[in-house]
Amino acid sequence: MTFKVTKDLVSPSMKVRVDEFIKLLDSDDSFKKALATSQAQYSYYSTPEKIKDKIDQLKTYEEKARLYKGTLALGVASNAEVREKYLNSLSDLGYNMMIDDADAGIVSRVPVIVFDRQDSLEVISIKPVTRQSIRELKKKP
Repeated sequence: MTFKVTKDLVSPSMKVRVDEFIKLLDSDDSFKKALATSQAQYSYYSTPEKIKDKIDQLKTYEEKARLYKGTLALGVASNAEVREKYLNSLSDLGYNMMIDDADAGIVSRVPVIVFDRQDSLEVISIKPVTRQSIRELKKKP
């Protein structure tokens, strides 16, 4: 898809993204449960309760920051509660987009999640994605 930006897009730094995630972990038990539930969907050997117990045992900033990098992307992608709470926390700080840390460097170099697409973007064109188009994009510097 090709878009035209109609409103300034403002993205938080990695530190702000991690700090907001940790703030939600520390203050919102339902966020932790939703995050554990989304992570359990991809784990054969663990239940949401066991995963939440492991999350509850994290004490340091560094431990919680590693959890951000390892599980938030799954939560945002697969759980509406995680997605809404996390994106709303960033939106409340004045941001309207963020770097998609889970997809960075896979298909796109710097993929983004725009929170208010209808207000910030106008669709210019839509081109189907094919295996050939992905190969061509990966070849570009």
